[in-house]
Formats: sequence, structure tokens, C-alpha cells
Amino acid sequence: RVFERFCAENGLITTREGHDTFGDAIHIKLDDVPTNEKPVVLMGHRDTVFPKDEEKRRPFTVKGNMAYGPGVADMKQVGADIAAGTDVTGWTPSWGQAGGGMYATVADLGRWAGTGLGTSLLPAELGAQRLQFQSIGAEQYGLGMLDFGQGWIGHTGQIIGWESIVAYDTKTGAAFVAIVNETGSLATALVVGISLFPDLIGLVGG
Repeated sequence: RVFERFCAENGLITTREGHDTFGDAIHIKLDDVPTNEKPVVLMGHRDTVFPKDEEKRRPFTVKGNMAYGPGVADMKQVGADIAAGTDVTGWTPSWGQAGGGMYATVADLGRWAGTGLGTSLLPAELGAQRLQFQSIGAEQYGLGMLDFGQGWIGHTGQIIGWESIVAYDTKTGAAFVAIVNETGSLATALVVGISLFPDLIGLVGG
């Protein structure tokens, strides 16, 4: 509703297409006047970071009516970000589609961490495949998890207004879980994690 209200205040026409599983999609029209001009769609993901020189390996190109490439600008650098302290209480998580429909408590995440982020719940062969990490830029990524180094695996999560971290020590079975209720504040929780588990320094790239 917040997005629709923003569009209405700026003269944009919106229609809502409902979806029971993934949440509603909102279609935006600049006006109802027929035109021969080609439409332009702007899309973005505020926290996707590609490896260095990725734009050189996959330069922006247009083939037919499709555009390809990793993007042309960093959303945070151009100001397309959420200011600290923004009240997002009434914002819908439906923009996250299927991911926006999932939620967990600290206790839930702790239990999940104790299973090796679900690995122990899988057949041994499949579980082993999850732990085959590959380099993606400066990170080591497996199947739905990061290798934080020194035996720690885990992942972070984010939706507007919330951020989380789950880490599991494959050597000792220790787990660290944190949730913060402000976008951009996860770093404060990481400091706590490293103070408790000094070998978890990989959380901040150490």
C-alpha cells in the first residue's frame, strides 16, 4: 500500500495483480495516452555485490528487446537506499515474494543452526554437496550457505526493517544467531558474535 500511495502522489497509475503464494505484483503506467515510444523498466537490488570487474566480463548489452548485464550503477551510491531510522512498521514484505513469506524467531534460527543449517536433515550425499564451497568474488559459497572460515558456516538474511545472521561451528557445534530490527545495523550484532567467538572473525572479512 505504501508503494501504491507513493505512485498515486506522483501521478503514476497502478494496478494490483494478486498472487496467493508469492504476494501481489504492482503494475505502473505513466499515463493512459497511447504512444509509440518504447517503455523503460528500471530494476534494482540494493545489496547485490558483484566481483571486481564483473561489468567488464559481462558488459551491458541489448539483444532484440532484452537487456543483459550486471547493472550500470550502485543503488546506494546514487541514493536509492533506505535512510537509517526510517519507520517501516507498515511496509509489506510481499516485495520479497516467496522469501517475504518466511519468518523465524531467534530460537527457530538457533535450532536450525544446530542442524548445520539443515545439512544434518538431508541424506549424507546431498548434505556433502552443500559443503562444496566455491569462490564467488571474495566469498566462499556453498549450496545456500557461506564459509566464514575456521570451520564456521552460515548465512545472513535481510528484509526491509530486519537483518539476521546464523553461524554454526562445524568443529564444536557452537552456534551464533542474531536478529536486528533496523536495516543496516547488523554490524552491531557481528561485534557481539566476534567477542563471544573470536575465531568467527570471518564474519567481517577477517
